[in-house]
Amino acid sequence: MKRKLSKGVETVNRLSIIMRQDPDRVLFEAMAPPALPDEDVAFVKQALENLPHPSGATPPRTASP
Repeated sequence: MKRKLSKGVETVNRLSIIMRQDPDRVLFEAMAPPALPDEDVAFVKQALENLPHPSGATPPRTASP
């Protein structure tokens, strides 16, 4: 059980890094077939907009699904 929890935490940490480095890709993957439900895509968009961006990074585009 401890190993699964540790792997879960590691996965979440990697995802948070990718979300900060490449928010457009994260949004694209959320909308790519099979797309997430609209409310989940809206949640991802909101989460990406609220992330602190490293210097020089551009905020995610607000593309409509």
